[in-house]
Amino acid sequence: ATETLGAATSLRRELNEDYRTHRVRLEHDATVTDDESTRREVKILLQFTEGKQGDYVTWLSNLQRSLRLKLGRPT
Repeated sequence: ATETLGAATSLRRELNEDYRTHRVRLEHDATVTDDESTRREVKILLQFTEGKQGDYVTWLSNLQRSLRLKLGRPT
């Protein structure tokens, strides 16, 4: 049981680090106007937030739609 709890804690920590990394990448890509990289990071972050609601998730969805229109293809 202790081993399982340790593995779960480690996995949770790794997922949180990955999530933060992708948020930083998105911020950078949007700042330097790299639409293709921004599209990729939005897609990943929407997968992280699947099933969640809130302002951030709404913003990501809106950004994804905007990029679809701008790039002329699905994300």
